[in-house]
Amino acid sequence: MDIDKILLSQFPDSQHPYVAKGIAGSWESCQKWDLCYLSGKIKSALKFRLAKRESAEVQWETSCPSISATLAEFNDWINGVDDKNNPFSMYPKEFWWAYADYIYMTKSTDFKELIKDLSFQELFPCLNNNTISPTFWLGSSKAHTICHRDTYGFNIVVQIKGSKRWILFPPSDNPYMYETRLPLEESTVFSKVNFTLPNYKEHPNILKTTPYPITLYPGDILFVPRNWWHFVESSSQYDFTCSVNLWIDQPSLDNKVRFRECLTQLVGFSLISSCNHSNYKVLLHPSEQETYEQEFWSENLLDFLRLLCHRNSPKSCSSMGKVDCEEIAKRSKFSNISWTPLVSENFDKLFTVSEESLSYNVRKVLSFEQVISTFMKPDVIELVAKYLENDVINESLCIINIHYWTTNYLSVIQMQSCLPNSTNLLKLRCRYRTGQYNLNNLTSDSTIDDLLQTIASLISVAQSRISLYYGYPPKKLDCSISNLNKHLWEIPLRSGDMITVDVIEEKSINVNSSTIKPQSHERVIPINNKQLESRIVRLSAPSDNSCLFTSVLFCVNNYDNHLKIGTEVITNIAAVSQLRELISGIVLSDPIKYSEAFLGMSNEEYSLQIRQSDKWGGGIEVSILSQLYEVEICIVDIESCRIDRFGEDQNYAKRILLIYDGIHYDPLAQECPSRDCLVTVFSSNDDTILLEAQQLASNARAEWAFTDLSSFTLLCRQCDAPLVGQVAAQKHAQLTGHTQFKEIIH
Repeated sequence: MDIDKILLSQFPDSQHPYVAKGIAGSWESCQKWDLCYLSGKIKSALKFRLAKRESAEVQWETSCPSISATLAEFNDWINGVDDKNNPFSMYPKEFWWAYADYIYMTKSTDFKELIKDLSFQELFPCLNNNTISPTFWLGSSKAHTICHRDTYGFNIVVQIKGSKRWILFPPSDNPYMYETRLPLEESTVFSKVNFTLPNYKEHPNILKTTPYPITLYPGDILFVPRNWWHFVESSSQYDFTCSVNLWIDQPSLDNKVRFRECLTQLVGFSLISSCNHSNYKVLLHPSEQETYEQEFWSENLLDFLRLLCHRNSPKSCSSMGKVDCEEIAKRSKFSNISWTPLVSENFDKLFTVSEESLSYNVRKVLSFEQVISTFMKPDVIELVAKYLENDVINESLCIINIHYWTTNYLSVIQMQSCLPNSTNLLKLRCRYRTGQYNLNNLTSDSTIDDLLQTIASLISVAQSRISLYYGYPPKKLDCSISNLNKHLWEIPLRSGDMITVDVIEEKSINVNSSTIKPQSHERVIPINNKQLESRIVRLSAPSDNSCLFTSVLFCVNNYDNHLKIGTEVITNIAAVSQLRELISGIVLSDPIKYSEAFLGMSNEEYSLQIRQSDKWGGGIEVSILSQLYEVEICIVDIESCRIDRFGEDQNYAKRILLIYDGIHYDPLAQECPSRDCLVTVFSSNDDTILLEAQQLASNARAEWAFTDLSSFTLLCRQCDAPLVGQVAAQKHAQLTGHTQFKEIIH
């Protein structure tokens, strides 16, 4: 008899949730697991997800900040210990909650020792060491799990410390739960409803649901059947809560579900990759990101589909998971546990209702996320799965038809809405540091190689040194050898698009040194025509949407002038990501200073956006960076030749300089040939450097090497709306959700 069937046989109705009050109260874990005890056992740092205690929107895990901290640091934080070195210090507990969740105890040496404090076998003798793999959950007050249902197995939950409120919904409520598969996480279907503050106007069908509430206290055990929705929130009465759970597999059902989950992954990954979605980390759970980032994810998923297809075939059904434990079950104390069925209540009695009214007079537009979500809907996946399973009757056809259906289904998904005529001319514009060029000799059927050759001949630079960016904000074009034969319509590029060119500086050998240095092709202004001891130069930061952060890091990290003349500016992805996280945390921690009026959007929305790698930095970020590094940051604007001095009122001793062309930031440095070094950090008392930087901007302005963001014309790729200036584009994006623009060629 299968373990899952033995356990389920103890319930009058295995499709209904039950609670056993206080049955585990004598466990060692319920007696000893306070934070001091746990801190002594768990020495390694844990990953804590952080979110606001109050939010009008769902705080998706993929969009929440996270930190690595010890339980001792967590204990100090919830007890109000003021320690600037504590990773929690940027997140006041009055406004934030923290959650260390989904920790598999058998995978950590620290946690393995704690498993002996959990007496699962005392209550459930049919379980053995191979089937006991508990998961650990620890959070501060108000920490919660987004409402979801698990597609695999069923759940046995034990409350160890503190209390949690569980609200469950039966599978029959599926039509009213506003389900979504984004962010994608295997075996998890989320609800779009923010159950911390439900909005009836946005989600009116939620009133049709039948919620089953229960508050768990230490020693309580809850049985959650498969596919039951649940929203779980830690009580505000306790500083922290702790619970453990067991997921019990149901092999006879789970293999069929795994088949559908694998199809869901294949569809989601294919859509995201075919559309070159740069912000995939918001759409994919971290565990899914690991799979997606593998080179051969499609082949691996197809192989797994074939394996599951074989396992699910009638003649391949095995007795896997069966154990000889009927007699054990008969003697089990579990049989005598008093299980109480949960009772439903009216929805409006359980939740505080949001009074916020949503504006529906803005026309809804189809977003990329909606397209992905629709293709991954369980009923759509079910249809595809049934087609495939119908062929399993003939095992020899199984592998053939798996390949046929998945290949053809995914090829339909990946098709563009229309294929351009190969004879259509593309009218493109190319922006380079020396000026702008029109590209009139390419067609939609031209290749990336053709585009590179055309640009290389225009700017007289070797093709191998060219990097290209397209769209607004710019996205890097993959110009690797394997991609050179890709057609421009496949990218897609259309007439009117602007191509931004970046050049990788050539390396040359210095005959007086073994050090390889890039040749300098930068425009320079001598500080003194009579004395060429030093001169100011504009270096070139990559055009990767992080040029501001890269430029600031380049300057401040060279505080000791250790960089040599000719050093290339390279984006440190990890450092830039950390900088974005810091800025996000600072803004979130001070909602009064960084208000919606100041940011132009909600504090929470800004904090989520700035962490994304495709979001640009501007004046707000420069101001925060000035405070972080305690340095005056001077922005030299090419169009106006104006210098904006951030942090000037703080009387910082040092300053750095960046030059700005309306879209792109580059670092300014002083070359000192006698010392073969670059100076990027200057004394705040040295105003001569500002005059020289201003002259450099004036020369660039004379060459029209800038973009007027207030008057340049954009076209929305998604609805063809013409827009004048960056502000208009930003407002359009806020109203419609459209984020893909191109410059119009006049």
